[in-house]
Amino acid sequence: MNISQSVINNRLLWIILSAIVAIVSISGVHRLSLSVDYRAYFSNDNPQRMAYEKMQLDYSDNDNILIAISPETGDLFTPEMLDLLEQLTADAWQIPYSSRVDSMTNFQHTYAVDDDLVVEPLFEEATNLTTTQISQTKSIALSEPRLVSALVSADGKATAINVSINLPRKNELVETPEVVKYVRDLITQYEKRYPGTSFYLTGQLMGNNAFPEASEHDSMKLFPLVFGVMLLFLVFAISNLMIAALILLTTLLSVLIAMGLTGWAGAQLTPDCIAGASMILPIAIADCVHLITGYKAEHQQTGSAITAMQSSVKKNFKPILLTSVTTALSFLSLNFSDAPPYRLMGNIVATGVLAAFFLSIFFLAPAATYLNPNNKQRTSRIINLNFDGLTRFITKNQTPLTISLVLITVTSLYLVSLNEINDNSINWFDESIQYRSDTDWVNDHLTGVTNIEFSVAANGEFGITEPDYLHNLEQFREWLEQQPQVRHVTVFTDIIKQLNQNMHQDHQDWYTIPETKALASQYLLLYELSLPYGLDLTTQINFDKSATRVIVSLDKLSTKETIRFDQTAQAWLKNNTPEYMHAKGGSPAVMFAYLGQRNTTSMLIGLVFSIVSISIILLIALKSVRLGIISLLSNLLPAIIAFGIWGLFVGEIGIALSIVMGMTLGIVVDDTIHFLTKYQTAISEQSLCNPIEYTYREVGPAIITTTIALALGFSVLATSNFTQNAQIGLMTAGIVTLALIIDMIFLPAILMKFMPPKDQQ
Repeated sequence: MNISQSVINNRLLWIILSAIVAIVSISGVHRLSLSVDYRAYFSNDNPQRMAYEKMQLDYSDNDNILIAISPETGDLFTPEMLDLLEQLTADAWQIPYSSRVDSMTNFQHTYAVDDDLVVEPLFEEATNLTTTQISQTKSIALSEPRLVSALVSADGKATAINVSINLPRKNELVETPEVVKYVRDLITQYEKRYPGTSFYLTGQLMGNNAFPEASEHDSMKLFPLVFGVMLLFLVFAISNLMIAALILLTTLLSVLIAMGLTGWAGAQLTPDCIAGASMILPIAIADCVHLITGYKAEHQQTGSAITAMQSSVKKNFKPILLTSVTTALSFLSLNFSDAPPYRLMGNIVATGVLAAFFLSIFFLAPAATYLNPNNKQRTSRIINLNFDGLTRFITKNQTPLTISLVLITVTSLYLVSLNEINDNSINWFDESIQYRSDTDWVNDHLTGVTNIEFSVAANGEFGITEPDYLHNLEQFREWLEQQPQVRHVTVFTDIIKQLNQNMHQDHQDWYTIPETKALASQYLLLYELSLPYGLDLTTQINFDKSATRVIVSLDKLSTKETIRFDQTAQAWLKNNTPEYMHAKGGSPAVMFAYLGQRNTTSMLIGLVFSIVSISIILLIALKSVRLGIISLLSNLLPAIIAFGIWGLFVGEIGIALSIVMGMTLGIVVDDTIHFLTKYQTAISEQSLCNPIEYTYREVGPAIITTTIALALGFSVLATSNFTQNAQIGLMTAGIVTLALIIDMIFLPAILMKFMPPKDQQ
C-alpha cells in the first residue's frame, strides 16, 4: 500500500493525528514574547554593538526621549513659553526610570563674580522674569554652543527637553510602553493647557516603541487582510466555499504550528517575524492548491472522491515534497544573516512550510474527501483554462523567445549593478507612524537625528586636562563643525574654554584652552563641585578621566553616508592626533549602518547555500543535469530581473532586500519543479504527442492559481507600515509574478529548444 492509499484509506485516523500534532504545537503560542529593543537586530558578537555597549559602560548614558516644543507664534522667549518649559522640565523628572533631564531652563550657565565662579540654571521662575531678563536669557541661549542646534534651534523657534531613561531591563516589553504611555499622557495634558503649542516626541526609546506599534498594525490588520484576500481568491479560483475554507484552515494551522514551535523554543519576536508569519499563508496555499486542483480534475473524470484524491496525492506527493524542502532550505539560508530577527524569520517560515506539507497530505487530503467538489453545479474559473493558443505560440516562436530571454537577462544584470547598499533605520517606519513624522520634524527644525559618538582617549588617567590633548580635541571639533552634515558637536573643550573665560572676568579673549594642566584641572574640579545632582559630567567624561566623549549630531543620513562620515572622521583622527586618541564611531545609527553591509555579505553566502543545496536536490529529483541547469537558471532569472528593475527606478538596497533573493529562490522553484516533473512524464510517454500541451493542461491552472495567491498575499504585505516588511512584500510579489511569466512562456520555449522529446527516446 503506497502513501496515497494509506492516507485516504485511513483518512479519519490521519485527521485525528494531524489535529493532535497541531494542538500540541500551537499550545506554545502563549510563550511568545515581542522584543522592543533595537539591540535585537544585532548578534552579541557584532563588533559595532560590542563597541557601543562598552561606550555606554564608560559613560553614564542611557536611552532617551526627546520632547521638542514649538510655539505657534514662533517665539520661544515669552513668559508663557519659558514657564511651559520650566514646568515640563520639572514634570519630566517624574517620568518612570528617568535619570537625567536636560533643557534650556536647567542648563548650567556659568559666569564670574569677582574671583568666584557662579554656576546656576539659565533661568528660574519664568513668570517673574522682566522683559530685560528674558532678552538676556535669549541672548545667552542663542549664543551658547552647547545649546544651539542641540536643545534650542538657531532661529529661536523651537526647543527640546532631553530625558535620559535608565530601564531596569527586566521586562522591556512592559517597561518601554510604560514610559512612552506616561510621556504621551503628559504631553496630552500640556497640549490642552497650551493649545497654540506643538509637541514632538523622538529619541531612542520612542524608536524602540515604534517596533511593537508597527507589529500591532501587521498582526491586527495585515494578517487578517492577507487571510481575507486569500479566502476571496480561493473561492473565485476553486469555486467551492467549503474547500476554500478548508485550504485556509490548513494554512492557518501551518502558521500557528510555526509560531507555537517558536514559542516552545523561547524566541523573542520582532516586526520582521510577524511578517514571516504572514508569508507562510500564501506559500502554504500553493501546496494545497496543487493537491486540490488535481483532486477536482480527477473527480470530474471518475466521480469518486476517494479515487480522485488518491490519484492527486500520488501525482503531487513528490513535487509537493520537493517544493516544500527547497522552499524551507531557501528560508533556512537566512540563518547566514547577520541580523538575528531575519534568522528567526527564516526559521519560522521554514517550519511553517514543512508544517504545510505535512498538513496538506495528512489533513487536507483526507478531509477534502468528505466534501463534494460540486463540479457538476459550478465550473472552476481557472482549472478549465485552455492553453492551446499558448502552446501554438510557444512552438512557433521558441527561438525568438529564447533570444529575447537572453537579452532581458543581460540587460537585467547590468541594471542590477546600479543598485547600491543603502538604508535608513528611521525610514523603516512609514510616515503614518508618529515616531517617524515627529523625528522628521525634529531633524528639519531643531537638531540632527543621526548621532555618532567617539570616545577619544587621553594619555592615561586624568589625562583629559592635558593642554595637548585639549588642543587636539578642539581641532577635531573644528573639523567636525566644518562638515556639511553636522548640526551640533558636544565636546568637553566647550566647557573648559567657557570656564577659562569665566575665571578671567568673562573676557572673550580668554575663551581658549587653559595654558597648563593644573589650571584646567582646577577649573574642572571647581565646576564639578558646583553642579547639581543629576546634571554632572559623567555623560561626557569617563570615571578615571582618561577619555571624553564627543557626540556628533548630523542630519538624517543614510547608512552609506553614515559609514562614510565615520570612516572619514576616523581617518582625520589617525592623520592629525596621537595614536592613543584614535577612535571609532559608535551609536545605534552606526550599528545599523554597518549591519546593512555585513548582512549583504553574509546573505551572499546564504544565497550560495541555497543555490548549491537546491541544485543538488533538483539534480537528484529530476535525474537530469540538463534539466537541473535549466531549472536553476529559470529560478534565478525572476530575482535578477526584479532587482534590475529596482536598480533602474530605486537603486538602493537595504537590509530587508538583502535577504530577498535567497528567500525567493525556494518560492519560485515550486512551480518550476511541478512544471518540469510533468514535462518529464510527458516526454517519457510516447502516447503524449505534445509534451508542452500536456504539461500546461496538468499544472498550468495550479501554477497560475498559486502564483496569483502568492502575489496577492505578498502585495498585501507591501502595505505594511514597517517599510522593511513592505519592501520584502513588494519585491517578492514582483519576483513570483515574473516567475510565472518565465515558467509559462520562456521555460517551455527553452525546453523545446534544448530538450525536445527525442532526447528522451
